[in-house]
Amino acid sequence: MPALASSLAITSACGDDAGDGGAPARTAAASPTASAAPRTMPSGDDVTPASGDGEVTGIVGAVSAETNTIEITRVSGADVRRIEVTPATAIRGGRLGERRDLGDLRPSDRIVATGEVQGDTLVASEITVQSVVPGADPGG
Repeated sequence: MPALASSLAITSACGDDAGDGGAPARTAAASPTASAAPRTMPSGDDVTPASGDGEVTGIVGAVSAETNTIEITRVSGADVRRIEVTPATAIRGGRLGERRDLGDLRPSDRIVATGEVQGDTLVASEITVQSVVPGADPGG
């Protein structure tokens, strides 16, 4: 008889006999995959391990053309403080995503970089310079 009760709870949850047009019932018995432990969603501040693929959002602090690096203040993403730019790195920005060079980056630019994390450095495959929201900067 317990199997029949379980089957009825699932049938009712699917809306077959409930007469509610197929709306799912809101009972715990209706979800055989529900677990006792609550699920948590990752936040934007999750930190990437010391190596592997990663993404970081940060504010440019300094740009070094000699070493092809960008020092950043991390806002979210991988726990890195430096971004290494290689010849293969695509730098894009502006409203239309036009191509940019390392020399176009300025301190206080907000960027999102993806690539491979190596210690405290992200070797970037792509860097996106985010547009400033009107009113967010002085005189905007």
